[in-house]
Amino acid sequence: MQIDTTSGRPESESREVSPSDFYRRSVSNKLFFGVVLTTLSAMLVMGILMAMYDLQDYRDGWIKDLNMQADLIGRAAIPALQFEDRKLASNNLALLQVRPKIHSAALYDEDGKLFASYGENAVFPAILPPSSPQLNMGEDEISLYKPIMQNHERVGTIFLRAEFMLRQRLLSYVGILLGVSSFALLVSLMFSYWLQRKITRPILAISELARKVVDKRDYSLRAVKTTEDEIGYMVDAFNSMLTEIERQTQIQKEALKESELERERTLYISQHDLLTGLPNRDMFNKELEEAINYARITDSTVHVLFIDVDRFKEINDTLGHYVGDVLLAAVAKRLRSHIRKSDFVARLSGDEFGIICRNQLRIDELASTLVYELSRPFNLDDHEVSTSVSIGITSYPKDSMQSTQLLMNADMAMYSAKNSGRSAYQVYTSDLELASKRRHTIKAGLLAALTNNELQVFYQPVFSIQDNSLSSVEALIRWPDTMIPMLTPTELVDVAEDTGIIVRLGEWILRTAIHHAREWQEYGYPLRVAINISSRQLREPAFIQLVQDVLDQNGLAPKYLDLEITERVLVENSTMNRDSIKELRDKGIYISVDDFGTGFSSLSYLKHFEVNALKIDQIFVKGLPSDKEDVAITTAIISLAQGLGINVVAEGIETEEQLEFLRSLNCHHGQGYVFSHPLSQEELTDQLRSGRWQVPPSITHRARAM
Repeated sequence: MQIDTTSGRPESESREVSPSDFYRRSVSNKLFFGVVLTTLSAMLVMGILMAMYDLQDYRDGWIKDLNMQADLIGRAAIPALQFEDRKLASNNLALLQVRPKIHSAALYDEDGKLFASYGENAVFPAILPPSSPQLNMGEDEISLYKPIMQNHERVGTIFLRAEFMLRQRLLSYVGILLGVSSFALLVSLMFSYWLQRKITRPILAISELARKVVDKRDYSLRAVKTTEDEIGYMVDAFNSMLTEIERQTQIQKEALKESELERERTLYISQHDLLTGLPNRDMFNKELEEAINYARITDSTVHVLFIDVDRFKEINDTLGHYVGDVLLAAVAKRLRSHIRKSDFVARLSGDEFGIICRNQLRIDELASTLVYELSRPFNLDDHEVSTSVSIGITSYPKDSMQSTQLLMNADMAMYSAKNSGRSAYQVYTSDLELASKRRHTIKAGLLAALTNNELQVFYQPVFSIQDNSLSSVEALIRWPDTMIPMLTPTELVDVAEDTGIIVRLGEWILRTAIHHAREWQEYGYPLRVAINISSRQLREPAFIQLVQDVLDQNGLAPKYLDLEITERVLVENSTMNRDSIKELRDKGIYISVDDFGTGFSSLSYLKHFEVNALKIDQIFVKGLPSDKEDVAITTAIISLAQGLGINVVAEGIETEEQLEFLRSLNCHHGQGYVFSHPLSQEELTDQLRSGRWQVPPSITHRARAM
């Protein structure tokens, strides 16, 4: 608080009231002061005007009365003055007794000498003063000198003196004014109270309501309307304003709430997978970084599990995307139910999940449990779906100190588990990293080999088991000049399929093999050439047109082309693949199922796809004729094919015993080392020209017509 140094009092006390203080007062105070001041001012002005008017009238009345009395007495005193009869003059003045307020009078002769007088204890000058005023007014009395005229000549002077009582009259006026003012003030107070009830109270009520609205932010409050005048209209307008403010506030609240919900939804969507409700890869990476930082401080362990659903694409294509989505949600739910609350699970991509475990001492036991639980069937909307998972495991700090490297390690371990037969888990080792680097080396080298034309196509001859005639050849990819040690054709094709190079590689093999087949025809050897195609190639929109274009460009009839597919192609996206295979068969192209018996297709697929040939996988031929199981499977496949009118080709025949057993089962065709090793195009051409192998003059289908 500041102090006024000149007075020693607080500044707030010494400060003079400014005009602005009045404007800060309440409406009722302003109205009260206005009514009182107006009333008092009006009464004061009215009292002063009335007093002035009355005093003027009072003065004029006295002057008139004195002049009249002076005239009467003067006319009566003329004879006394003429005859110098002082007694008569005194008697004339004594007549003033009937006018008690005229308390004294004097009569002077024409020389100005006192002639007669009236009044007790009255003192008059003996000689009339020459400069005496005709009229003299004081607070208590009024006096008048008036000459007595006769025939226009002054014969004397009359002097009258009366009680004027101006002070008493003023005091009486003040008293009357105070009384009237008090009454008027009382009336004004009563009027002010009534006016406040009618005017100020509604206004004050609105003001108080406005204050509550501002303080409490409660726009649901409403003013009570008590009149139908302008104040009532103001109340209606105020309530309408509150209603609109309440509506706009509600709209803003709803918009703000919706905006907050949208922000939360956006944040949730940015951090979670909407299908499974699990955190996404970004959240997984952040959680892994935090787990590593915490483990670094506490010297603890972090395990990362990389989980992939086996053959998910086959399920997705066979049963539809909806069932696939339901399966992923069920897998996520089963994962959550078998981990600790402290563990973190996320969906990393399509069919891949990740788990972060802190200080999990039995990580192998957890992985084994997950493999078992996720191999149990899922009941999904009238579908019982069986699947499995492959899990890769890596650990901090044993395997790496970096989160990105840990994910790569777990990914490599997962692929190792998948390549080992699926439905398993694999703990990361440094050997897996070498295998991953090898795959990258193969990929890079394969791309370079395609560009530099370093690849070759070798051909495995296929013979008729019954007459040993050459019926067709199977195209095989070879990379003779590769610097990659111990690279097998199977590993080469697997890398090509995993990396997508298979589309480009497959087109190169298709063009090369068809070109060679055309050359052999020109030499007089009409051989059918078999080419393996993957499901990836078959799904390419332009694949069928590509096959037709290559055939047309080389002038090779479609019946000399055999496209080999695996059982997996029969299952994957069966409707689309069936339509594509049917279109190829309608063009006259031969269709074979390679490695039959190793997949999981049902017999109905053979009926729907209407293939031309089945190729028995060499794993069943290898044990012939001694292995009972191989004998049973091979016999069943041949019987099945013969019943359906489908040609049968046995792969991997290496001994005469195997050949004779297959001949006894009436197997149509065979291939393997017992006949010939794979040959280059030049070597095969030399063999054909040597006449060693019997070649039929034309290709005819020995079983089902195309």
